[in-house]
Amino acid sequence: MKKVSIFGDKMYVSNYFKEIAIPLSEITSVKGAQWTKPVRVTVDLRDKTEFGSKITFLAPSRGFGSSGPPPIISELWRMAHPQPETPAAAPPAP
Repeated sequence: MKKVSIFGDKMYVSNYFKEIAIPLSEITSVKGAQWTKPVRVTVDLRDKTEFGSKITFLAPSRGFGSSGPPPIISELWRMAHPQPETPAAAPPAP
């Protein structure tokens, strides 16, 4: 298990003795093991780091009675793979 935090375009991963920064663009998948409480999140990376090519951490608690995947899974994926903004539709011609 690792301690993970996000700042800007980097994911900071610590084993409590050492901390490394990994660009979010290195993330190739984000999965959650739903049957564990708290949910374990596994991030697969494009390239191997000092901590390997998979990083596992516990999802932040969402409170009692929450169901479904923790929001961190989709949030982390969106941060790692932002979609280009689509231009606003032009107003109709008069």
